[in-house]
Amino acid sequence: MNEAADFDTYMSYVLIVAYYVIMLRLWLPPPPAQRQKERGHGQDEALVPEGMSSRRGLILTPNTSDTGGPRPSTNALQRDETLERIRAADGHFEESAFLAGASQAFELVVNAYAKGDTSKLNGILDVDVAAAFRNAIAERREKGEFLALSFVGIRDLDIAEAWFEANLAEITVRFVSELVTATHAADGTVIAGDPTRIVTLTDLWTFARSVSSNNPNWQIVSTDGR
Repeated sequence: MNEAADFDTYMSYVLIVAYYVIMLRLWLPPPPAQRQKERGHGQDEALVPEGMSSRRGLILTPNTSDTGGPRPSTNALQRDETLERIRAADGHFEESAFLAGASQAFELVVNAYAKGDTSKLNGILDVDVAAAFRNAIAERREKGEFLALSFVGIRDLDIAEAWFEANLAEITVRFVSELVTATHAADGTVIAGDPTRIVTLTDLWTFARSVSSNNPNWQIVSTDGR
């Protein structure tokens, strides 16, 4: 392929990514604290089982980070102190079990999103995050596009941030995952990604739970690819 064709292909890829970024910004949910106030602190939700995103130009899943901007960053000491407060308020919380379940939830959601299986997303995602995923899946179907994805595995994960106030615990997990993924047009043409190459992506997903609830499960309230 000559240089002009390579440049045209590159520019088409950039325009496709820019379009998805602009569209997905329209679906951003309100901040988790605001959502919790709207739901009521004592209301149970269907959540992710306890013991449960750098895009580098690749849109893997919708970005649903808060429209109100990120919470102030916490350093390691603040994070650890907050986790200790969560443990004190929730006797069932155990960090390693939480990360194991978060890992399972991440793989399940990514695979379900790629397959367009919205039924698998029910209960795992907050209502606003679920809506963003459903909208992205619907738009992909309307265009006749499909996302082929092979989940290689999670190379690394850790707790990046933690917050706790008014009985609401929120924990942001950093996932470093390896995947083979490509978006295909209706005619099978690859329009994003590379079906022959493993890529490494970093995501920050936030899980939330009211510790005053009898439901021990967590729910994904924000997804953010870096």
